[in-house]
Amino acid sequence: MVERFNSKIEDTVITLKSIIDWFKGNKYELLPIDFDVKRLDDDNSFQIEIHNDEKTEMKFVVIVLEKYLGLSKKDAINIMLEIHTKGKTIITGYDKNTANRLVSHIESMAKINSFPLVCNVQKTYQDI
Repeated sequence: MVERFNSKIEDTVITLKSIIDWFKGNKYELLPIDFDVKRLDDDNSFQIEIHNDEKTEMKFVVIVLEKYLGLSKKDAINIMLEIHTKGKTIITGYDKNTANRLVSHIESMAKINSFPLVCNVQKTYQDI
C-alpha cells in the first residue's frame, strides 16, 4: 500500500515537471472574455465547480484557469492536479452573473476545442 502511494506521488512530481514543458506553445483556440471578472470576499458569493473527465487535456485546463480565472501558473497547475486526482475542484468568490458567464465561456471554449469539460455554478455556503 505504501509503495503504491509513493509511486503515485512520484508520478505526480514527474507530471508536474513535464507540465512546465507543455507551455511552450498554445495550440488551442481561446477567445477573450468581454466582461470584467471580479472576485468577492463575502458570504453571498457563488462558486465554480470544475469536473474531471478522461478527454480534456491537462494543459487546456491549466490555460483556462490562468486565462479566464486569473490564476498564476503555479496555482493553475495545482488546481488542475486537484481536479485530476480528486475528480473536481471548487473555486469561490464570484457574483452569480460573473460565475454563470465564466462557466458558459469556459464550456464554450472546451467545446470549440473538442473537449467535454464540465463546470457548474453553485451558491457558496459558509459553515455556521
